[in-house]
Amino acid sequence: MILAMCSHYYDAQGNITSLDVFERLNFSEIIQGMACSSLRCIAFACKQVIGGKLVSNEIREQIPDNGLTLLALVGLKDPCRPGAKQAVEDCQYADVNVKMITGDNIFTARTIAMECGILSPDQEVNDGSVVE
Repeated sequence: MILAMCSHYYDAQGNITSLDVFERLNFSEIIQGMACSSLRCIAFACKQVIGGKLVSNEIREQIPDNGLTLLALVGLKDPCRPGAKQAVEDCQYADVNVKMITGDNIFTARTIAMECGILSPDQEVNDGSVVE
């Protein structure tokens, strides 16, 4: 979502560079790679605002949500809770069909579900458009 709002990024030398289609795809692949490693990706971006200090929420709402400069992508690991895998195994042993509903990126959700034993590598994942 943040990446879509960005038109520039800081390169490895600290220079502001235009975010072209190739670089946008590169950043998208980095985000997907983080998600596939069960990392929650956080994007940091900024925008220089001319005209002094922001003093109210009304002024903040007038700032366009595009033309941002991407500062960084950070991957945060949020491992399964202790005992989660055993709880899933216990439920499955009792013939309980375990489902996971999450707001996570589908790649992150898939990896976490496999780590917890909810999903095997050959099983499919459904996104929010599928309701049972």
